[in-house]
Amino acid sequence: LVSLNPAVFGGVLGMSGGFAFTGRDARFDLDFDVRAVAFDRVMRTFFQVEDVSGSLSGKVSLRGTVDRLGTLNGSGRADIRDGNILKIPVFGGLSALMSVFIPNLGYAKAENAGCDFVVEDGVVKWKDLALKSTTFAMICNGDYSIVRDNLDADARVNMRGPVGLMLFPVSKLFEYHGTGPLKNVSWGPTLLGT
Repeated sequence: LVSLNPAVFGGVLGMSGGFAFTGRDARFDLDFDVRAVAFDRVMRTFFQVEDVSGSLSGKVSLRGTVDRLGTLNGSGRADIRDGNILKIPVFGGLSALMSVFIPNLGYAKAENAGCDFVVEDGVVKWKDLALKSTTFAMICNGDYSIVRDNLDADARVNMRGPVGLMLFPVSKLFEYHGTGPLKNVSWGPTLLGT
């Protein structure tokens, strides 16, 4: 049983909307608003993920039918400040790949990360998820099917500062593609010319 006591997560949590019961279906139309919530507590409580940190803020509007994930539709935005977020399962393998070039690069603390997203028939889609740290910037585009538990995403990592200038000629080495279930995404380099 998950506690929805706002005090557990810190920050401010708000929810509005309602449910409509018609025939065999229970439809919902809900709006969520979170501000400065402890990202580590959210990930630990709902996804059993440790070793992340940061402050989560965002809004999401969702509508659909209870117990039918394929009916989910909506939109929203999420922002995380001052956090270690590359260790969440979706980025886990990417962190290790990034660290091959520069030790511990994939575990650097992010100054901020954020993106807008839409949900269409149970598929979350986003463009330009931007993550920045003092050493690198990452842009990620893709989608995640909630129904099939399958991620399909591309990420490009650009080094910042003097290191970024030195590595610019080989920046294609820092492009990756990820696929698979959320808890075990397989990340690999994007092949040149593909």
